[in-house]
Amino acid sequence: MNAMYLIAPIAIVGALAYSLIAARRVRAHVARVGPEQALTEQFGSGFALAPGELLRALWMGQLYTGPAIPEFHDTVGDKAGRLAKQAGAALVGTKLRYVAVQVYVATTTAGRVVVARTATEGADDHALRPAGALAPGEPGLVLGPELGVDVGAPPAFDNGYRGPVGFVMFGHAPGQRLPVWLPADGVAALAAWRGGAA
Repeated sequence: MNAMYLIAPIAIVGALAYSLIAARRVRAHVARVGPEQALTEQFGSGFALAPGELLRALWMGQLYTGPAIPEFHDTVGDKAGRLAKQAGAALVGTKLRYVAVQVYVATTTAGRVVVARTATEGADDHALRPAGALAPGEPGLVLGPELGVDVGAPPAFDNGYRGPVGFVMFGHAPGQRLPVWLPADGVAALAAWRGGAA
């Protein structure tokens, strides 16, 4: 038997063993420091957190990029990022790879909702940047059905999520709110937070 045929099975077994060991280490770390501390260590630097404030729950969504809804149009930063990427691709003769803006929404131990997002559409920079925060009882969260418009079907998420999703907007001023597709359980949790149940 040729030894070349053994490379693939050995690589598969090695990858499986590595993933099992890594998962065990993560579970041990979470058990040692607690889920909120572990979540904050992983994602906290992308949010505007107060000292001692920890992330309690986190949902990964995607920026809305469909047809314009009454109060939202692309921001200047998103347009500039998209145009720069297209111009750069044209100069070097490459195809443009579309990368959707990822939006992370979390609740915190202080009862706030915090929002972070990746760079502008089309950028390859996946570092999170703070995009807003809402204190308990503070207005600034609009759920999709309250808009009274059809925002269309949700896209396939770039992060691999394929479950049910909902539409929300974050912010105080119409025209400057951040429109986001979020997993349905995140939308439900935000609705409960707004109602004072969370």
